Amino acid sequence: MSPGNNGDTVIITRTIAPARADGHWTLLGPCGEKMLLPHCTGGTARIGLIGTRSTIVKTAKTKAFAAILEDLDMPLILLDLRLGGSGGSGSWGPLEFGTTIPGLIANHRPYSFYHLPLLAPAHALLTRYRKALKIEPSLPGEDIERFAKAIGSGAMGENQIPPHAWKHWQIFRACYHRDLSQNAVLAAAAFVEKACAIDGMCVMLCAEEHYPGFSHATQIEQDEVYCHRYTAATAVAATLSAHSPELTIERHCLRLGKEAEVAKWSGSAFCESAEQRAGADADKPRR
Repeated sequence: MSPGNNGDTVIITRTIAPARADGHWTLLGPCGEKMLLPHCTGGTARIGLIGTRSTIVKTAKTKAFAAILEDLDMPLILLDLRLGGSGGSGSWGPLEFGTTIPGLIANHRPYSFYHLPLLAPAHALLTRYRKALKIEPSLPGEDIERFAKAIGSGAMGENQIPPHAWKHWQIFRACYHRDLSQNAVLAAAAFVEKACAIDGMCVMLCAEEHYPGFSHATQIEQDEVYCHRYTAATAVAATLSAHSPELTIERHCLRLGKEAEVAKWSGSAFCESAEQRAGADADKPRR
């Protein structure tokens, strides 16, 4: 679990009770590995969010991906939140993110790549989602909200939810958020603070490209473009705010071929209810 440098690939599949004390985060692995990441006592914690798919860039996507990272002009920590560490743009995986892409970024630019499958949706949840895509019909809006609330609160188990309901992003997210490990959130928060300490950005990666019009899209469109990375980032931001209230936390939504959308996170923006009302935390869980 030693920190990565240019070209390094580190896979963190499990971490034991990440702790923040004495000027750093301590991440412990199940075999006794230890990683120390400095925390930040002030400044701007930047959380980047990006997907590997693109409806804009059709060719030379690897170079386009490297270009958008290089244009950020700051140290970068790239966290892969996909379960399998590949997919979304052909066979993009550790080869591209750990070797090819850093090779296309200026040599002086600090860059590390980590795979955190512990922040990915469970395999069973992804399987239910994929099966639901093949089943008609969709649920009425009031049923979606009812089932999402029930699964999120634990009032209903997975087997009590109709099989076709899992295609709806609200229900998928409620289950993902309910089962999200606090250790996983703390581990990601440690990397965000590490990036802040070196005046950089921690970029959370998944498959689907950013969908800026999510809050105004139809239910069918929202189901098609939802992804867990925004929900994970919201949880990480809330944790950082609790540990380091002096930090300014920014969300940078990155999209190949487009300028970044930047928003500051604070207050109710961390709340799941506010996230659901705004519909801002959107992308989709497909791998």
